[in-house]
Parts: sequence; C-alpha cells; structure tokens
Amino acid sequence: MGIGMALTSDIGIVVVIFLFVLAVLWFLMPFAVFRIRGLAQSQLAEQRTTNKLLSELNDKLEVAEKARQGYPQKAVD
Repeated sequence: MGIGMALTSDIGIVVVIFLFVLAVLWFLMPFAVFRIRGLAQSQLAEQRTTNKLLSELNDKLEVAEKARQGYPQKAVD
C-alpha cells in the first residue's frame, strides 16, 4: 500500500479535504481577528459615550428628586 493508494481511499480523501479547509481557515484567521479588533474598539467608544450620557441623566434625575423632596406636595381633593 503506497502513498497513492492511501490518498485515493475514503479516509485519505477526507483527510486531504480536512487539511485543505484547515489551511484556508488558517490563512483567513488574521483578517478576521483584525476586523473583530476594529469593531470591538468602535463598540467600546460607543459604550463610553452611552455611559457618559447615562451618568448625566442620572445626575439630573437625582437633582430633580432632591428638589421634589424639598417642596411639599399639594393635596389632591
């Protein structure tokens, strides 16, 4: 049984296809990693902006709540 016979068997064909797919994925992996890195950085910037806006909104709500507690409520008839 030589190398030619091993490559033409069912298992040999499956192994060659697997190795080919693995090689293609190995080649494409760096492009995917750098793409994800850029997306993650832009997502982080958006998250920081959102956190800043939420903090400002929370500060305004705290001031409004303190102001509301400082003034007596009118009785509803």
